[in-house]
Amino acid sequence: MKLKRTPRVIPFVVFTLCLGLGWANGESSRYVAVKALPTLPEREFRGVWVTTVHNVDWPSKPGLPMEEQQEEFIALLDRCVELNLNAVVLQIRSQCDTIWPSKIEPWCPWFTGTMGTDPGYDPLAFALKETHRRGLELHAWLNPFRVINSKYVNPSETHLAVSHKKSLRYYGDKIWLEPTQEFARQRVKKVVKEVLTKYDVDAIHLDDYFYPYPIKDKKGEWTQFNDYYSWLAYKESGGLLSKGDWRREHVNDFVRDLRAEVKRIKPWVKFGISPFGIYSPGYPEQVKAGLDTYESLYTDVLLWWQEGWVDYLAPQLYWDTTHPQLGFAGLYDWWRDENVVQRHLWPGIATYRIKTEQRSAKESLRQIEIARKHNNLPYGTGHLHFSMNALMENVSNVNGILKGGAYDEIALVPESPWLVRKKPPVINASIESRQETNQLNVSFGPKEENFRWWLIQVLEKGEWKTLRVLPRTATSYKMETIPSMIAVTPMGLAGELGKAVVFERQE
Repeated sequence: MKLKRTPRVIPFVVFTLCLGLGWANGESSRYVAVKALPTLPEREFRGVWVTTVHNVDWPSKPGLPMEEQQEEFIALLDRCVELNLNAVVLQIRSQCDTIWPSKIEPWCPWFTGTMGTDPGYDPLAFALKETHRRGLELHAWLNPFRVINSKYVNPSETHLAVSHKKSLRYYGDKIWLEPTQEFARQRVKKVVKEVLTKYDVDAIHLDDYFYPYPIKDKKGEWTQFNDYYSWLAYKESGGLLSKGDWRREHVNDFVRDLRAEVKRIKPWVKFGISPFGIYSPGYPEQVKAGLDTYESLYTDVLLWWQEGWVDYLAPQLYWDTTHPQLGFAGLYDWWRDENVVQRHLWPGIATYRIKTEQRSAKESLRQIEIARKHNNLPYGTGHLHFSMNALMENVSNVNGILKGGAYDEIALVPESPWLVRKKPPVINASIESRQETNQLNVSFGPKEENFRWWLIQVLEKGEWKTLRVLPRTATSYKMETIPSMIAVTPMGLAGELGKAVVFERQE
């Protein structure tokens, strides 16, 4: 299915003349700069969650040698490239522990088997370098208030579960921070600041774990999250809000303030959240579910959405298209219609349920097609798969179904025009043929920091297609074909395209 092409803003750029040489077989070919523009590339966010907690996706198990861990991640990325995905949402902080050498929190146990133990390299730096090298965005995924995810996790001495016991809230077999506490909210902001100042990530991404999902006790009764003393102190101070509103108000403040902190440090970095897919019963009208973001998880996602506190929302629409209450199309349309400030809507798709619930692999394709058809944004559509494991296992040939029916072409991440935009650089490019290898070498520059990617397009058999997306640090690209035309375009920090430098082959 062809995607809708989006409007393009073309800033000023200078063309540079370039000549090519002849091929080894005597065929005469050279390329000259021409005043032409390639067809606008496709735009669609195609992301996948890569989960580190309990080794769901990466690494496959703790204690593997560093080289094997890295090989596994490269295999994940190569699968993303093979499927024409363009973004990886990597879990970097699952339970107040990290996959980078943090000065704030200890190493997670998923790489070594022991919390606080250095794996011998920086997994986040490695992942970022390899992801960008392949033209993929990396979104840094953090769980904000979860401290311990399982009774089988042994915290290190520097972990919050040991060092800040008075701040902990126990719920089932998990441990949490309380979102109404200033310490908890500031802790997350401090960690996000460390990530943004050390790493060139493309987005900060939060999932649905603000308050824990409700659980029942052994008698089958719903248990209450233990914030009694904080609530009592609030009431004794004259607070007038209901307990639910009091909880939601603190989460609202946290989301608004965290977004402001992200934009203060790096205004071009996207801020995205992936909430539970149901806002509240009756929204939309057919929804009668008992679990929702507003009353069950105490998050007013609709407020964040309508106020523009997120650059993208990825509601987890994990139900199939035939569900009577929670069908994908009905939920998607409701979130779309509430998008009054026109931010990105990139729903989560439960590709993992092909294995866990024997769902048809074609269901993921149907949901992608619905999102494309029902999308009304000028920037393009998008979606995320949960999780990478399903794509690595290729359950029920889902990869072949997606590649053949949805991902037959490379797509760029949609532009975010409300983000800070800088003037794209004046670019230079040159082309030469390598007689000894029968390859074209496209060289380009400069390596300025006010843009993100190089876009390489070629004209073959009368049709423009996107060949590669390369990081701004790249200086050349080798092509083994001889296209009619070649276009090199800088892509800005907010996804905006500069003007292409185009070369035409002449005999």
